[in-house]
Amino acid sequence: MTSIRGADYGRRSDVIGPDKQPDLWEYKEHTGLKHAILSNYLKRWISILGRPRAGKPKTMHFVDSYAGRARYKSGELGSPILSMEVGEELHRHFNGAFFLECHNVERDAFNFASLRWEVEVAKQDFPSVGVRNYQGSFEDRAGEIFSNIGAGEPALVFLDPFGYQSIDMPLKMLDRRRNEVFITFMSSFVNRFLTDPSKAAVMDRIFGTPRWRELRGVPNRQERLVRLYCEQIQIMAREKLGVDEVLVYPIDVDFEGRDADIYHLVHVSQHEAARKAMEEAVWSANVLKDAQLSLPLPDAAVEDLILEELGGGRTLQALPLAKKVWLRHFTATWRDDVRGAVKALEQRGEVIVTPNDPSKKRKVGSLAKEKDWVELRGGGQPRLV
Repeated sequence: MTSIRGADYGRRSDVIGPDKQPDLWEYKEHTGLKHAILSNYLKRWISILGRPRAGKPKTMHFVDSYAGRARYKSGELGSPILSMEVGEELHRHFNGAFFLECHNVERDAFNFASLRWEVEVAKQDFPSVGVRNYQGSFEDRAGEIFSNIGAGEPALVFLDPFGYQSIDMPLKMLDRRRNEVFITFMSSFVNRFLTDPSKAAVMDRIFGTPRWRELRGVPNRQERLVRLYCEQIQIMAREKLGVDEVLVYPIDVDFEGRDADIYHLVHVSQHEAARKAMEEAVWSANVLKDAQLSLPLPDAAVEDLILEELGGGRTLQALPLAKKVWLRHFTATWRDDVRGAVKALEQRGEVIVTPNDPSKKRKVGSLAKEKDWVELRGGGQPRLV
């Protein structure tokens, strides 16, 4: 971890005043996991999209919509500083031909003062990273933020509110084609208050549909609510924005010491490489379970969908084929589910896998690579299910 030097800026408490709510900013284990996933993904996202082309520097943006104080009670760094650290690391990796711009939004006056102080100190260690801080609500400042972002420049929007958030906000973010969204969905609280009549209007805003009422008495209710939320993002993106293929990836985050989920992180993107990169970021943070949701995939569900997509003589590369799977099976993994299904189908002689580079040889039944081509054997019809 890069050191943060604050000597030139005076003592923090002298600059921003005494902290009246220190206990609200204790660093929990689940917060550390969330930050690990975020940092891991930022590195992969930037490595994919930030690579300079023809000697031209690239600029990308990180939008922290609920930035908070930037540092926790015991000194742990918050997302505004962690993103700066990643930006500086990738700036050096690309020999100065990449720049990250960070946009931090915070409503509370004390938290905003803390944020500004921490960012100014951090700039000593991360000088290449541009930072704009906005006081107020994200809803009020979003227009200004995106007016400061070039039309062709990618942005990762981190929606990490305290409490509930209308589904309209992630949809607004998806209206900009170059945006990806990373959402904290407070699934445990939604589940807890689902049957409270006074919260019905809130639930309607969270889900954008009355369908949540159908889930009041079902088993595995929290997981079903997460699935409904993900489905609604896809449905509303298609109906309101005309975006047909939105990839939604829910990641469950546990309570410490309890066999239950405190919330879910939901990654929303439009490209299969981004979805795969987020899966890798979660694996690197050591929090991906055998099944992210406790609703398992039906037997052969991925295999059946792959055969369906390859029907009619279609040939697809393995990663775009995975996208077709992810559009319907949110938690299917590239590492095991998709490549495992292709492997099983090839071993049974139902599909043929061909290397993208014809000069390369591959062993039948080995795991497919991203650019390998997959087709039905003999251009045949998919199996009847």
